[in-house]
Amino acid sequence: MFRIGEFSKMGRVSIKALRHYDELGLLRPALVDRQTGYRYYTIEQLPRLNRILAYRSLGFSLEQSRVLIRDDISADAMRGFLMVRRAELANAIQAQSKQLAEIDARIIEIERGGRPPGYEVVLRSMAPRPVVSLRRGLSSYDAVDSLLAEILHSLRGECAVQGYGAVWHRCLHDGPTIECEAFVVVEEQPRIRSRAEVHHLPASPMACVAHNQLEDGQPVYLAARERAEAMGYEVCGPMHEIYFPAAGSGFAVTEIQFPIRRATLADVGARHN
Repeated sequence: MFRIGEFSKMGRVSIKALRHYDELGLLRPALVDRQTGYRYYTIEQLPRLNRILAYRSLGFSLEQSRVLIRDDISADAMRGFLMVRRAELANAIQAQSKQLAEIDARIIEIERGGRPPGYEVVLRSMAPRPVVSLRRGLSSYDAVDSLLAEILHSLRGECAVQGYGAVWHRCLHDGPTIECEAFVVVEEQPRIRSRAEVHHLPASPMACVAHNQLEDGQPVYLAARERAEAMGYEVCGPMHEIYFPAAGSGFAVTEIQFPIRRATLADVGARHN
C-alpha cells in the first residue's frame, strides 16, 4: 500500500484533491489507520483515479464525473453527457472566436489610423419590431423630424411608443435626393387610417455605433462599416438610425445600425481589388 503522498505522486494529483475525492466518495482510501488517520491506497486504485482526472480534464464537474466513472453507466447515458459537454464547448469556442475577431479588428484600426478607435462598434442581433413608418424623398437629413412628428400625429396616442428611428434607403452620396423611411416603434400594431404604413422591421444582425448629435456623422458611418468588414462581415442593407430622446426635447443620442451578413470569399476579394 501507498501513503497518500506517494499515491498523489503516482497519480500526478495533489494531496488536497485526493482528500476532496475521499470526502465526496469518489475515491475512498483502501485503508485509513484509526490511530494516525493516515490514508493508504493500492495500485489497483490508480485506474479509477485516472478516470476521474480524464473527465475532469474534459470540463465535467465532480458530480458529473461521479456518474461517468460508474461501472454500470450505459452507453446512451455517457453519450448524452458527452453531447451536452460538446455543445457547451462549441458555444464557448464560438464566443471566444468572436472576441478574437473583435480584438483583431481593433488592432487593424490602430495600425491603420495610428491611434485608438474613435468609436466603439457593437455587433448585435435585432429582433423584429412593430413600427409605423412614412417613406418619402427629403431635401435634407433634418427633415426626418417632420416625418416623425407626422407619424406621432397620426397615432393620436392610440398606442404606447417605444422608440424612434429611420431607414435611409438613399443618401446624398447615392443620388441627387434623399429617400428616408422614418418610423416609430410601437408596443403593438395600431389600427390607424393614414398615409403611414404599419409593419414589422425584420430581424437582422447589425453593426451598431452610438454617438452624440454631431454635425459630421461620416466618420461614425465609416467606423461601423470598417469594423464590420474587419470582422468578416459585409453591409447588406440600408443604414438604420435609432434616436434616443433627450431629457427635455429633441434627441440626445443616435445609434447608427448597418444590417450585416457573413462575407463570402468573393465579397472579400472584391473589396481588395
